[in-house]
Amino acid sequence: MKKAVIMLVLAAFNAAAQKKESPKLKVSGLVENTMTLSAEELKAKKVVSGKAFKVVSTEGQVKKTIAAFRGVSLKSLVDEAKIVIPNPKERGQFYVSVTGADGHKVIFSWSELYNGTAGDKALVLFEENSQPIAKDGSFSLITTTDIFTETRYVKSIKNIEIGKIR
Repeated sequence: MKKAVIMLVLAAFNAAAQKKESPKLKVSGLVENTMTLSAEELKAKKVVSGKAFKVVSTEGQVKKTIAAFRGVSLKSLVDEAKIVIPNPKERGQFYVSVTGADGHKVIFSWSELYNGTAGDKALVLFEENSQPIAKDGSFSLITTTDIFTETRYVKSIKNIEIGKIR
């Protein structure tokens, strides 16, 4: 009887472990296509790889070093979601907000993403140092063109939201 109970308990733990869903990233707001993406789904997109990225504070202190990374451009995710802009003259009033689980939020203007280099250099990472991101959540944001990279470094990204200033 004890053996049967132990087997049932082990089977229940095994089933619970298999049902655990992988973390997801949501892209929503003023878009045609709200998306909820896993790391596996991001890997199926156009992946950007890089090396030697440092998270640097405004005081110039290196807070973290990422030897190698893989991710997708923030702009490509926004493009796929398709911002709803009824009046093209109002493009400059739109923004992209990236929020982490700790509440840290970073804002990019539409103009910054589409008229400058930040759009291709703001990356949503799913892999750091040749490993899936685990310590700081499944996804992080870096902007490789920034000088002080810590201010726009977002760990444990939960939501990317497109909005419009009022």
